[in-house]
Amino acid sequence: MPDTPSPQEETDRLCVALHKRLTQLFFDVSTESDGSYKPNYMRKQVGDLGGYDAACNLVMCTGGTSGFHKLIGLQLPKLTVEYIILTGPWRDIMPDEVVERARNRLQEVGVVVP
Repeated sequence: MPDTPSPQEETDRLCVALHKRLTQLFFDVSTESDGSYKPNYMRKQVGDLGGYDAACNLVMCTGGTSGFHKLIGLQLPKLTVEYIILTGPWRDIMPDEVVERARNRLQEVGVVVP
């Protein structure tokens, strides 16, 4: 019978999964925007801070990042860090204030959030 992971091991696993998803997000956005937008700032944040801290920082920016607004303008809300935080398994490890800010920001621009 396999061992059940400890809470810390599960948190670590989710942090790694979030990091991978945000790393992939750079390529997804570039593809979905037909190359018109490359989220270089987000990519740098993920590289410098790791996915978890980058996601928290990006979401907690007052008024949202230029990347958030660019993706909304391109009608790609599901590729925002805010949407990814709310819809992935890592949602449970995010601080409540980050989840709330992500939800509010998306709702403010008319995006239906799960």
